Amino acid sequence: MKRPRGILIACTLLVAACAPQAEPIFGTPSGARTIVLQVANRSFEDATIYAVRHNERRRAGIVGAKSNANLNVRWTSSAPLRVEVRRLANETCVTREIEARPGDVVSVEIALELGAEPQCQIF
Repeated sequence: MKRPRGILIACTLLVAACAPQAEPIFGTPSGARTIVLQVANRSFEDATIYAVRHNERRRAGIVGAKSNANLNVRWTSSAPLRVEVRRLANETCVTREIEARPGDVVSVEIALELGAEPQCQIF
């Protein structure tokens, strides 16, 4: 079986706790109010990473070429997450949706070519 070349954007949701946590009815809950994006940039270009939910887009940070970064993003409720990868000198890619809750860790790997990955929509 041939392995496709190009980008490997793998969004893996790692659950931080075994038991589900209910959202509080009143007030602000104690505990995590963020998600962590663990980004491994295998590309030779810097990339700006955004967390996208519904019609909201939050800048998580910049990951340098050939480097790794843990980016904290404020995330206050369970909602579908898309990760947008914008290369500073190239195209933009948005991943498929995954469910994310506060306290979750999402791993993203950016390979050389954004357009080669079928799970990545190019803009």
